[in-house]
Amino acid sequence: MKLILPLFIVSLFSCSVKSVKNDMREKESLIFGSGGGFTGVASYYKLLKNGDIYRTGNSDTSFMFVGKLEGNQTKQLFENYNFLKIDSLQLNEPGNRYYFIEKVNNFDQKHKVTWGYKALNDKSLAVFHEVLMQNVKNLNEKNKN
Repeated sequence: MKLILPLFIVSLFSCSVKSVKNDMREKESLIFGSGGGFTGVASYYKLLKNGDIYRTGNSDTSFMFVGKLEGNQTKQLFENYNFLKIDSLQLNEPGNRYYFIEKVNNFDQKHKVTWGYKALNDKSLAVFHEVLMQNVKNLNEKNKN
């Protein structure tokens, strides 16, 4: 009896972790966030095509579900990424405080842009990053209520 309860609890947690990991690997995604500064900590967010957003950071080894965007919002964000031609940008200029956007496609190919060392000439990338972060902020506020 003493052994059954701990095994049951472990099995519950292992099942839920597997479902998150499987969901995280599916399809293309946008990974975005920021890091650096005094603490050097980075925050990563992953937006899946189904609208799910997950969060992790430097000290985390797992992703935590933040919330789900509506389908039209998610579609618009992926279309904006393509419209802005971020895949064609070659930008790897992190500074003390840096920002990044990375796209992972269905074939696990990745393209990442990082900036912060100096101001961007074209502000559209920074604005797109702000839009992504605002969606996360809105979901966090929604979760509080």
